[in-house]
Amino acid sequence: MLSKAMASSSAELTVVIDTPVTSEQASLPPAMELYRIRRREQKAQRLHHAAIAQLKQELHRRWCFKPPSPGSLHDRSDQD
Repeated sequence: MLSKAMASSSAELTVVIDTPVTSEQASLPPAMELYRIRRREQKAQRLHHAAIAQLKQELHRRWCFKPPSPGSLHDRSDQD
């Protein structure tokens, strides 16, 4: 099982190293390029999580603090 994981990761590394995007990336040592790719992916993931958190917060704010509309379940003036 371990040998499969190692083979898989080395194949992924080869693909990443063999497919440079820019001439600057092509001139970097493989370890530095992998570091930069990981950092870029982490940044994208942080931005993604922040956007989701912001959307959840906005939905919560709209749902919980919306004033009741006339005739809604919250309007109990006609139950006297």
